[in-house]
Amino acid sequence: MATLMEQWVEKFRVYRSQKLPWLGTFFLRCHITANVMTIFSFLAGLGTVYFLFQNHLYFILFGLLHLILDGIDGVIARASAASTFGKYLDHASDQLIGVLLILKIAVVTQDYFVYIIAGLIFLGQLFYALSRFTAPAHFPRSIILIVLVFQQVTLAFLVAGVIGVYTLALQLRWVLRRKSL
Repeated sequence: MATLMEQWVEKFRVYRSQKLPWLGTFFLRCHITANVMTIFSFLAGLGTVYFLFQNHLYFILFGLLHLILDGIDGVIARASAASTFGKYLDHASDQLIGVLLILKIAVVTQDYFVYIIAGLIFLGQLFYALSRFTAPAHFPRSIILIVLVFQQVTLAFLVAGVIGVYTLALQLRWVLRRKSL
């Protein structure tokens, strides 16, 4: 049974697939590939990380830009021949921004617990990538950004920690089930 968040994400994917193919075609005509858009999204994500705790308005603007460009890279990939490299690049750039946000919180708050959370998230995402995107995984980046928009730093890293631990638990169960087959 899909969770509410999974249902929302799937509805948004269907919407993008039905309503935005023209946008992917437009960018391809401008010679902007999905991988180039992923790099732009990553750079906007780095801006998001930089402005966290420095300028809240810029943090929000760069965060929105990062999420929008991340959505557009998927539209472009569906309008062209998606590549395995592009899939890994997109995943790595998205999840790296989530981990960098948590690491910045750790540096600013000087809380070692936050470093542990960043490590758990990194391990879960690394396992997901190494499994060729077949292992179960949940992605905390968007929820971290949403919570940080409301300047709830403690809640952001706690939610990220819960998502990280839950992802690792799902992956452990996935591995054990595969071994028993």
